[in-house]
Amino acid sequence: MATVVGNVRKNPLSVLRHQAASANIEPVMGWRKIFLNKWTLLILSITLLLSILIYKDFEPPLTMESEPTGITTELSSILLDSSVTYEQVRPVLERRCVVCHGCYDAPCQLKLSSNEGLQRGGTEELVYDYKRITPVQPTRLFVDARSTAQWRSRGFTSVLNEGGQQTAEENLKNSVLYRLLRLKQQHPQPDSDQLPDSFTLELNRKQTCPTLESVDRFSREHPLWGMPYAMPNLPQQEYRTLVSWLAQGAKAPAPAGPSITVLPQINQWENFLNQSSSKQRLVSRYLYEHLFHAHIHFAGSPVREFYRLVRSTTPSGQPIDEIPTV
Repeated sequence: MATVVGNVRKNPLSVLRHQAASANIEPVMGWRKIFLNKWTLLILSITLLLSILIYKDFEPPLTMESEPTGITTELSSILLDSSVTYEQVRPVLERRCVVCHGCYDAPCQLKLSSNEGLQRGGTEELVYDYKRITPVQPTRLFVDARSTAQWRSRGFTSVLNEGGQQTAEENLKNSVLYRLLRLKQQHPQPDSDQLPDSFTLELNRKQTCPTLESVDRFSREHPLWGMPYAMPNLPQQEYRTLVSWLAQGAKAPAPAGPSITVLPQINQWENFLNQSSSKQRLVSRYLYEHLFHAHIHFAGSPVREFYRLVRSTTPSGQPIDEIPTV
């Protein structure tokens, strides 16, 4: 019968071996089972988990300054001497970025089809989530928030430098967009027929939206996930144009206004839609409910100039304060 001494259990084999040793017989090495109770296992598991978390929090960050070709090299060899405008950057964004970051449910909701979307930044919140059972507030650009500060209060984080210092070095160091572009230059797209399995391209893949605080860890864990993601590298000239624009502060273009040629048409339509009779109010509501999703083009306006029909708390002729339609 086995006997127990503390947490060490002696089985009959160990007793026989002890007796053989007392009889001057050469002892035989054997195994002894050690049993741990559930509380000991729990403490060991918690200790191991805390050790892993502490290591992850205090591991030395891989900063851009510690790399052989960091920001200093970029400032001296990559940046263009001349000023770069958004009009020069927009063709690069439209050709290489908007294919993924142009729609409402773009990755991380980072819309690069307009400067306002770039200023807004990104968020991990999904637009379409099949697991969601409660409604959420929509995040439509130009509609559901009117300023960058309002988007920050909605959980969007910047991909540009929003710090106090606006030097070229700080503009690059504090720009998530630059860090991801730079990551692609350091780890180019593999020249093979098939992408490595490390890329996640599924429609229901988990969102990965690095912030300024997490971009170092993201770079270590996913060195091939630079931008453009899972696509060939930017040509050197396009890369220089984008990086130079970011280093110069990512200056936004002046807000576009209506063309002079279409102002009479706009005034005519607003006067028609804002008549006070009950019949006209019913007609205006009917037209709005069928056109609020449309992009309206007026005759005589530039080819790429479109307008939206909106409801506003302010009368015609004053700045628009849109009433969002859900």
